[in-house]
Amino acid sequence: GVTLDWAIGLAMRGTYETYDEVSRLGLSATDQKRQNRTLNLAFDYRFNSGFQFFGHRLNGNLTTRLQVSRSSAQTLISRDGNSFKPSNGQKQFGISFRTDYQFSRHVRGGLNLEWTNTENAITKEKRLLRSGGFWTEFQFN
Repeated sequence: GVTLDWAIGLAMRGTYETYDEVSRLGLSATDQKRQNRTLNLAFDYRFNSGFQFFGHRLNGNLTTRLQVSRSSAQTLISRDGNSFKPSNGQKQFGISFRTDYQFSRHVRGGLNLEWTNTENAITKEKRLLRSGGFWTEFQFN
């Protein structure tokens, strides 16, 4: 993994994980290979010094995160020394974005968006996830 922090409130984090395993199943001449790969990148930004909003100075903050991930996990089978063929697994690609804000101690909120594609390694069936939401909180006291 790698982490880079800059003084301007920006940070980047990245990780890559890999896993490989080959095993023989019982007394048969069947070999199983498992392969997993995961790559994650995240970009964070924090803004704390306040900002102008419709001509009024607001003491607030803004925090954002953009995350990109790609992964694959599959199981391959080989019988009698033949080449390995997929028997199970999936590939996934996702992007997510989240931001939280606080304009003052009375107004805060956030926004989140997600885009994920998943594909089955055998059937090539695809699942698509698209979601989003926002929230705002007003405090009166």
